[in-house]
Amino acid sequence: MNKNVILPIVALMVLAMVGAASAASADEEVTSVNTVEVRGTIVELNPTNDTIAASTGAPLYKADAFDGQPGFQWDYSSFAGFWYDLDDDLQTETMTILAKERDNPTQDTLSY
Repeated sequence: MNKNVILPIVALMVLAMVGAASAASADEEVTSVNTVEVRGTIVELNPTNDTIAASTGAPLYKADAFDGQPGFQWDYSSFAGFWYDLDDDLQTETMTILAKERDNPTQDTLSY
C-alpha cells in the first residue's frame, strides 16, 4: 500500500478507538449510590461553656446571628444538607439557634 494512504487510515483507527473509549466511560456514569453521607459542623454546649454568649470560640458562633443576639448559625458551608447552587453561587437556607441555656430553650430560639 502507498504510504500516503496508510497514515490517514491509521489516524482514523486511532480516532475511532478514542471515540469508543469515551463512549464506554460515559456509559459507566454513576446514577445511584448505596450510601449517602451528609456532613456538618457540630456544636455542643457543656458545663464549662453553658451559654451561647460564652461560646465565642465555637466555629458556628455569630455575635449578631438574629436581631443582634449571639447564636450558632449553620448555612451551606457548614451543613451539606442545605441547598447551594455552584453555578450561580446562590444559597437560601440558614438555621440559627439562639437558646441562652443548654437545657432550657425558650420560644423563638430556633430560626430556619
